[in-house]
Amino acid sequence: MNKKSSVQIAIRLPQADLDQARKLAERKGLGYQTPLKMLLHEGLAREARRSLSSRASVPPPAIPQYPQTAESEPTPPETRPESPTRHP
Repeated sequence: MNKKSSVQIAIRLPQADLDQARKLAERKGLGYQTPLKMLLHEGLAREARRSLSSRASVPPPAIPQYPQTAESEPTPPETRPESPTRHP
């Protein structure tokens, strides 16, 4: 994904899910938003495939290809500092 195709949104998540995403991201050396975007994309693609298998006419979304690190972990195309801003 690049800046031109990304839209900024706000979403409320359970604190436990956010904590888990941050731990996962830290282990991979990424910002926490990158794994969340990847998981969301994978879930949407999986649901689209399920719909196709039940005769729906929705094609699965294209899966972005990120460069691979030595450990075969996805690397985001760009890195940005995480925003400490919290929305109520």
